[in-house]
Amino acid sequence: MATALYQPTRMAEERRFFFVMSIALFATAVAGFGSDIITGRAWFTDFPWQVHVHAAVFTS
Repeated sequence: MATALYQPTRMAEERRFFFVMSIALFATAVAGFGSDIITGRAWFTDFPWQVHVHAAVFTS
């Protein structure tokens, strides 16, 4: 019966949606760039500092 009383608000549902999507986007970026680093195709020093700042800003 307790589950019938719990009804998340629309704001809570939207926050959860965007939180899950941000985790999915972050995991995709880490997997994509991580595979390049693991296979030796790229390394952190291969890109200028502006690329790293851009990545840090857009993942925060």
